[in-house]
Amino acid sequence: MLSTYATVATSGFKWFLSLKSCESVKSPSEICCTLELMLTSYNHAQERSKYESNLLCVDPVIVSIKVTDITQRSVRVSWSTGQTHVVSSSVVYHRASGTTSWVSSPARGSTTHTVSTLQPGTQYQFYVTVVSSGKTWTSDKANVTTGKCS
Repeated sequence: MLSTYATVATSGFKWFLSLKSCESVKSPSEICCTLELMLTSYNHAQERSKYESNLLCVDPVIVSIKVTDITQRSVRVSWSTGQTHVVSSSVVYHRASGTTSWVSSPARGSTTHTVSTLQPGTQYQFYVTVVSSGKTWTSDKANVTTGKCS
């Protein structure tokens, strides 16, 4: 049982929102959570409460990111998307460990992209952004070290 909640009080009203539970329901990528909402209104010393419980399901746009085919100077970045999303663009970002600037590479309508501008024996971070239905979504970060020169 989750115990995340928020209480907001405004003039004449008090909201209480609680996240009770989450689970994968229809597909591995779709997550459904039970939300409980209680609204209490105050009117001339009378208190009235209304309680609702709703199921909210979310199919995340980016489900996972993987970095494979690691060589001295390149890696292949791949990601999967939720089943119901049409992705209009994707961009792969990377940076060497200890640096602050990210380098972007458009993925050209694919869910894989090879980054071939890397230095041997260097640790890199990668992440992906995708645009779906006019919104930008960002993946988790993945860390890899390129192969060393022999």
